[in-house]
Amino acid sequence: MASKKGKSDHLASVDNSAVMDTYPALFHTKNKYLFLSKRSGKSQVYLADATQPYAHIVTNFPQAHSLSYLSLSGDDKNLLLNVENDVYLVPTSALAFEAPLSALAPEQRIYGAGNPIIALDWLTGTHIGITEVQDGVPRLRVLSINGSDTRSLSRRWGFGLRDVENPRYVYLIEQHSHKLYRLDGLHLEKKQLDYAPYLEDMQIWLPEGFYHVKIDNGVVYYVTTVGEREYINSVPIAEKGSADVLPLNAFSSYDVHQGQVLVSDLESLEGDIHSTVNSAH
Repeated sequence: MASKKGKSDHLASVDNSAVMDTYPALFHTKNKYLFLSKRSGKSQVYLADATQPYAHIVTNFPQAHSLSYLSLSGDDKNLLLNVENDVYLVPTSALAFEAPLSALAPEQRIYGAGNPIIALDWLTGTHIGITEVQDGVPRLRVLSINGSDTRSLSRRWGFGLRDVENPRYVYLIEQHSHKLYRLDGLHLEKKQLDYAPYLEDMQIWLPEGFYHVKIDNGVVYYVTTVGEREYINSVPIAEKGSADVLPLNAFSSYDVHQGQVLVSDLESLEGDIHSTVNSAH
């Protein structure tokens, strides 16, 4: 799996199926990734090794569930999984193809939204950010994985993100301006609701209608729609230049780590997982 190098990149298929594979989540410490698929008839979690040709099913839920939004912790030890707008914390050690996980324990449920969840991300090693839509407006909630701290932040904020390569900082996106701010993660863990004195204005505005925003290695990634075509845009935070764009085809979801983008989109009639590779290879 090659790194994303810039405008000359194209997408190379890394795992094909006759159904749509969605929500890829790249590991940070090994060359593997998780994704969701109905290859077995019901939505399940699959594990793929980038060096092997086939993915393996690692859950075997007997009932049909609506699964979405996978997010791996920075050390890859825990997975956040959205199950019908309930968030579960699952140790990745429990996801083994030799013995697929057949049920989620009640104590693994760490949040019940009651509203549609549209974003899910680790913010620090102990806190996560959940964006749910309430009365048509995205609202950011912060909670600790042990359940001791649950906060609804000011209506000013719509999204919270982390950069695994720079774990000191948490990024917040302002609700109405779509402006990006940076905050030391230590302040986030102090159960504060007002972070105004500690915010660093990054002087980056995301466009109206952006979605699926991520931050990796100092670069902001987000998806936009132009006409009937979707694009992944990437903007280096330090340079604040124009966005590099990657065209998509019937896009579903993506993940990015160390500049490598893993995309779920449609190729012919198959829902495939693709990785960016440099066209010189």
